[in-house]
Parts: sequence; C-alpha cells; structure tokens
Amino acid sequence: MPVPRSLPGWETSWHVVRPSPPRLNAERTEAETVTSAHQQLLESLVPESDQWTGFFHWRCYWDYTNGVAGDLQSHALDQINAIVGMGIPETCVATGGLYFWRDGRETPDTWNAVFDYPERGLSINYAHVAMSDHYGTGVQFMGNDAALDLSGNEVKLFAERASTLYRDRVTELRKASGSFDISKDPVETYRPEASFEETSHIGDWLRGIQEGKPTRSNIDTAWEEIVTVIMAYESFRRGCKVSWDREKEEIV
Repeated sequence: MPVPRSLPGWETSWHVVRPSPPRLNAERTEAETVTSAHQQLLESLVPESDQWTGFFHWRCYWDYTNGVAGDLQSHALDQINAIVGMGIPETCVATGGLYFWRDGRETPDTWNAVFDYPERGLSINYAHVAMSDHYGTGVQFMGNDAALDLSGNEVKLFAERASTLYRDRVTELRKASGSFDISKDPVETYRPEASFEETSHIGDWLRGIQEGKPTRSNIDTAWEEIVTVIMAYESFRRGCKVSWDREKEEIV
C-alpha cells in the first residue's frame, strides 16, 4: 500500500505564505513585467481589489486550478505509477478543507485522498498539509514482506517482523552490529552514485526524439494519472465517493 505525503517544502513561497504582489507596470524589466495586453486583459476580468491575486496565486483559486489534486498530488501519483503501474483506481474519496491559511484562498490547505484498486489488493493513501514541514515529503510502500521508504535522496527497505523473506539478512545484520533493530533500521539502503544523472522532463523528451527511445512517461500514463487526479477533485467537490466506469470511461 503506497502512502505518499506532501508538505510545504518548496511550495512555501506560493502556497503557504501569500504576500500581496506588487502592481506591475511598464517601468519594470522585461523579465519582471507582464505585457500591456496581458495587463489589460486581467484588468477587464479581475476586480481592482484582486488585480493580481489570481495571476500570482492561481493555485489558491478554483477558477484556475483543481487544488492539491492536480498539483503536488499528481507528482506523487506519477512516482507511484512509474514503480507499480497501477493505472486508474476503481474508486476514490477525497476530503480536506481550509483549516489554517484562512486568508481568502479557496482551495484546501489540508487534503487527504484514498484510491482503491480492489483487483490488485492495492490502496493508495495521499496526505497533504500546508502548515508544517516537520516530516518532509516522501512516499512509503507498505507490503506484507517489507516497507520501502522513498524520502530525500535515498531509498530504504525495512523488513516486516512477521515475514521470513529477509530473516537471513536480519540475522546477518544483528551479528554484524549487535544493535540492529528491525522496527527502525533498514535491511538495505540505496544511495545514488555521484555520477547519477537526473534528466529533466524536457531533456528526457528531447533525448527520446534524438535517440528514438521511449520517454519515462507517455500519453498512456498521462491519461491514467489525469483521470486519477480528476477523480480526487470530483470526489472533493461533490462531497462523496466516486468510481471509474471503465466501459464508458466516465467518473460516476
């Protein structure tokens, strides 16, 4: 059962603290300003009091976003789908609300979503809070033989106490250290080598074109993940559990 979580971290500048943006004008540099055409369009669509709020803080308003579901949650789902290949869930239920940052925004600062895959015996629990970064971000896979923790820049494998799969490895570690604790010490830890090359999304796409190789993600996985995102959004907005109709390809 994958359990991803996301907390402020890098999002703090836009999602947690929301300062009033300055009014843009023609005297700013090209990198800092919005074209006059954009400014005129915004002025015609947005009240004077909210001149630039929606532009700079679009993630906070339903008119421009589907909240955490289509933002941080989508990244976590992409990670899990790349490893497990779970596809579209059968059902989803999402809850949350504005429990801390009550500054006029509309999208939740606290978000919980559960995606169920009964045929695979799989459930994904996603949790997001925007007022504490104590536990950081990460994804945990919990199975009957082991738990896999993907946090920071390393991957840790923890053996389940009741499983026999890693019994020999646990015995080996206990003899070697004398203080191995199966409840908190990993049986394996993977750290990327210094030479490990992380390719950006655009770099991966360009390399696929140049070398004729498949990209890490494609239109099929994009379809699976966007449907999953919209299921969470629809569940929250409707206030009920939703299901995916495979035949009609509809959320019901």
